[in-house]
Amino acid sequence: MSTIQSVLDGIIGYGEGAAAVVAGGLGVVGIALAGHAGIALYRAIDEGRPVLGHLVGLLVGATMTIAAIVAGWVSLQIVE
Repeated sequence: MSTIQSVLDGIIGYGEGAAAVVAGGLGVVGIALAGHAGIALYRAIDEGRPVLGHLVGLLVGATMTIAAIVAGWVSLQIVE
């Protein structure tokens, strides 16, 4: 195996690990944000307060969670 091939294998291996870490972190933050925004949205509706900010938070959290799932899937495709 050439030196260049060894370096490329190391970079790809590092990328797999980094993608998994990013996917996990993104998923945790996204789920936490969506959960918090969902509870706040429920309370705002119950109290008759404006809900736009809570809807945006819920949308951002859901988007982050979906992005984490996609990043995890991509990292699995790299492994294969």
